Amino acid sequence: MISSLHAQKKPGSGGGDSTARWVPKRKKRRSKLSLREGLRGDRRAVSSFIRALLAITGIFFPGPVFAENPPARIVSLTPGVTETLFALGVGDRVVGVSRYCDYPPEARERPKVGTFLAPVVEAAAALDPDLVLTSPSPGNYEPVAAMERAGLNVVAVPEGSGSVAEVLGSIRAVAETVGAEEAAARLTAAIEAELARVARKAEGRLRVAAAVVVGHDPLVLAGPESYLGELLARVGGANVADSLGGRWPRASLEFLFASRPLVIIDLSMGSEAAAVAERWRRLEDLPAVKAGRVYFDASLVLLHPGPRLGSQAALLSRFLHPEAWQDERESGHD
Repeated sequence: MISSLHAQKKPGSGGGDSTARWVPKRKKRRSKLSLREGLRGDRRAVSSFIRALLAITGIFFPGPVFAENPPARIVSLTPGVTETLFALGVGDRVVGVSRYCDYPPEARERPKVGTFLAPVVEAAAALDPDLVLTSPSPGNYEPVAAMERAGLNVVAVPEGSGSVAEVLGSIRAVAETVGAEEAAARLTAAIEAELARVARKAEGRLRVAAAVVVGHDPLVLAGPESYLGELLARVGGANVADSLGGRWPRASLEFLFASRPLVIIDLSMGSEAAAVAERWRRLEDLPAVKAGRVYFDASLVLLHPGPRLGSQAALLSRFLHPEAWQDERESGHD
């Protein structure tokens, strides 16, 4: 799952109130699911323009969606939301997913309905879902509107890419939508406990200057306002992108050389893994390259904000402070 240049291994995908969500018009052709009466008029009164504005700004309607019967057939278009549904124990209700929903393994077996930004409306409708779950984005407003016109119930929950609190809020929002609040309470408590356990590994250790790369051409880093930036800080990293600010700031190679990261974590591998690895080898004057501490996450676990926050924190911690995990490796718990 983990590789580095040093080991010479060949490596192998929004802020605001995260508990709120946008509910477009009710699906007319199905009667078994009813919206809370007090919400019906409000939802129908919202114009397309206002819904588009809400999608762009990240402001959504709060409150439970299904007051009586939880949705029994769900299509999920966001990898983190799909993971959450399975982690909440309602994976058996998931009847369709996007092309990039690859975890847990059971999700790969579900019918594909396109991507988050370009869902195939006909494919989603053919699955006869009670609910389509997605995340808000200006880029997917038109596809969402098309699904509405096809009579589908669409609910958007924030993806959680802005912070740990936002990820946890997204989990609770999904749970509230599908009627799994108790499972969400247990899940979020377990995540918070694991994050605290991993953070203790960094106690008494110097922070390690690090860069998390999420894209090349242009070079894009995980900034301080991203969940990855927050996790990096929690596990003892000093994010070189802090000075750039933002969630996913662009940077130059000159900036990277000036920042002199001791660790580089590259999440942009995809199908060009060998080419990206070779690119780093040519930058041998970077301290991280010289020390053999350029790492790749072939599992892609770090790219999906969701229930695996604890695993993400542990992986980052191992990259930064491998010595802190020595006891667990020796005891067979790595």
